[in-house]
Amino acid sequence: MAGALHRMTISLVAAAGCAFLSSTLALAQGVERQINDLISKGKLAPLKIGICIVDCPSGEKLATINEKTGLIPASNLKVITTGTALLVLGKDFEFTTRLVRDGDKLVIIGSGDPALAEPKLLSEMDSTVGSFIDKLAASVAASGTKGIKEVVLDDRIFEPNGPHPSWPKDQLDEWYCAPVSGLNFHANLLEIYCTAASRPGPSPMPRSEPTAPWIELVNNLPTVGTGNNSIAILRDAANPTRFKVQGSIRVTPTEPINITLNDAPTVLGRLLADRLTALGLTQGVPTVRFAGPDEAFDTTRPVGVVSTPLSRVLKRSNTDSYNLYADALLKRLGHAVTGQPGSWNNGAAVLRMTIADKVGNNAGDLAIVDGSGMSRDNRVSPLIVAQFLRSVNNTPGLGEAFETSLARPGEGTFLKRFRSKKLTCEVAGKSGFINGVQCLSGFVTHPTTGRRVAFSILVNDLNRAPGGSNVKEFHEDVVEVIDKWLVKNPRAAGPSQGG
Repeated sequence: MAGALHRMTISLVAAAGCAFLSSTLALAQGVERQINDLISKGKLAPLKIGICIVDCPSGEKLATINEKTGLIPASNLKVITTGTALLVLGKDFEFTTRLVRDGDKLVIIGSGDPALAEPKLLSEMDSTVGSFIDKLAASVAASGTKGIKEVVLDDRIFEPNGPHPSWPKDQLDEWYCAPVSGLNFHANLLEIYCTAASRPGPSPMPRSEPTAPWIELVNNLPTVGTGNNSIAILRDAANPTRFKVQGSIRVTPTEPINITLNDAPTVLGRLLADRLTALGLTQGVPTVRFAGPDEAFDTTRPVGVVSTPLSRVLKRSNTDSYNLYADALLKRLGHAVTGQPGSWNNGAAVLRMTIADKVGNNAGDLAIVDGSGMSRDNRVSPLIVAQFLRSVNNTPGLGEAFETSLARPGEGTFLKRFRSKKLTCEVAGKSGFINGVQCLSGFVTHPTTGRRVAFSILVNDLNRAPGGSNVKEFHEDVVEVIDKWLVKNPRAAGPSQGG
């Protein structure tokens, strides 16, 4: 009789389990059906759409549409770059730029830090480039260092190959295509502040940040009485620190005009050399040069250090979608794993190996060439993105650090997102946009239970359908569907809850 009762209990448990699975499957099918309805109503069918939505605790797929198809991810690639950085480098990693004294040489040893004197971070600290250089020089002076003849720039942690060859050639002057260096400085940008005159005619001389006598601006920018500002910055091919400011200006812009610096390390070196000379710490005017390929230095006499925690780099990369940060991470990953100078190739290889380890080799098409997603040569399936998000989230000690780096409604690239949605759950994610591409990936989390769903919505070929302009709305509608599913299913079943 006891045995019969035991068997009956097992049967009842099994029946309950089957009922639960059947109910869950029906709910998941409901999510996918609602999304297909959104595609139909939005006339989005001609677009290339890939979607994967995964419950983080159980791994159950709530919806899949072309989930293994490789699509251009744009900046959604950053979630893979930053997640890999957490997994490989660890959440306590710091970029560290060192100043060391070697005889009559002052050596600046770069770590690939994208935040070194970056304009936004300086502004947040109520600082300037000039005060940053002052602090470096003061650190050298405090060490008792004198008689400097050379300032040597050691950027050898990365290969010196600048922008990625597949980035759009007509956009390489823009901030989002700044070259990547082992010794980044001021986001590898020159900021130019222009001022309109009080009446039509010649405009006041623009100023630059950083500023120095040898950073030359040629002012061809008249003030006009009508029309909009039309300001262009042109570099001088023969002189990397000479720029022409031209066009027309009607009102003073609230933000500077940016142009990329192709040799930002040298600008850093010259600024510091000037300041050291003013402090009497040099012999004449120091030579500023790059370290030779095999040149060795005595690093036992440190005279200064600048550190940036990984958490800040992740936040700037994901919330603000700053390309330089993600691409510097990619190359730093290549260096960390291979011991060789970080490059596009070895960094991308680390991302691919990490995906294979965390997601597997059968999750769809994959091609990675940079870390930011600026290149149109990248291809990632939504299954890879969603499963990778889930894997990092479920890694002990890393999940919250990763989720915290993502944008939330009202901040960064989500500043104007989800305003028309009344969501119960919390959204954290990464948008992505380049010509013809709109993507959104991230998490939806129940505010009480913490149950989390990972999602990836990749949309390509926006010019193929009249509804292409409605893709952002479609993204947010899909998130709303996930939100409603979580409200109905706040808790995960069984021991798989957590992670």
